[in-house]
Amino acid sequence: EEHEAVPKSWHRRWISGDWGFTHFSAIYWHYMDYYGVLRTYKEKLVQKHDPDMLAEMIVKESLDEDGKMPRYEAFAFSHDAFASNNTRTFGADVNSIAGHMGRILIDAGMPSPFRTGGPGTKIGREQHMYNALRRRVPCGANSEGLPRFRKNWIISTACPKLIECLGTAPRDEKKPEEIATFLGDDPLQGAGYGVYHIFGDPRDKPLSVKKQELWQAQPERSVHSKVMQQMAFSAGQKKIGRSK
Repeated sequence: EEHEAVPKSWHRRWISGDWGFTHFSAIYWHYMDYYGVLRTYKEKLVQKHDPDMLAEMIVKESLDEDGKMPRYEAFAFSHDAFASNNTRTFGADVNSIAGHMGRILIDAGMPSPFRTGGPGTKIGREQHMYNALRRRVPCGANSEGLPRFRKNWIISTACPKLIECLGTAPRDEKKPEEIATFLGDDPLQGAGYGVYHIFGDPRDKPLSVKKQELWQAQPERSVHSKVMQQMAFSAGQKKIGRSK
């Protein structure tokens, strides 16, 4: 269950990706849960998709189950997609790959890609991913009232290529503190841009959700008792709002 959580409407969401044409384009969807845990919950790897095709695929895969487009706050994309003239894998054009994609994404209500670092930030991204996997953050309490901790970065089993890549990535023999560049490292780069980008606090739960959780916390209590507690809760929230 910990690995299969799905984003809620109030969660912070964003996308990241590594551009490729002959090689894979690796796109990842992320969100930050209520406790500040980073969750990578979806991946798509495609080959020989031109910028328009890739953008259209991202739009389709980004819709919620109800067919609506949720709010994504950013799209962190690889630096090579912002070349203004040409790339080795996709012919000459005065417009960048990211520029082509941005027009389609914006029309669909999504953010345009932004350039995330460059070759010089590779070791920083790798260290950030390592720390996020190693670090534990408090996530409430268990049934005995003791603190519960989870990894700062949780990857869903719906991202098998990323999981495989993280487990098999070789070290650079000349620079052992870095992961070697290797054929098939697209998932590592694509997800890494997203983990490296995000910062800040999680979004708070809406008041209606807090009330519903309060109502469901103790189902054996009387309706009158629950109503009185919700009234007290709402009054407290109003006082907090006036004090800000």
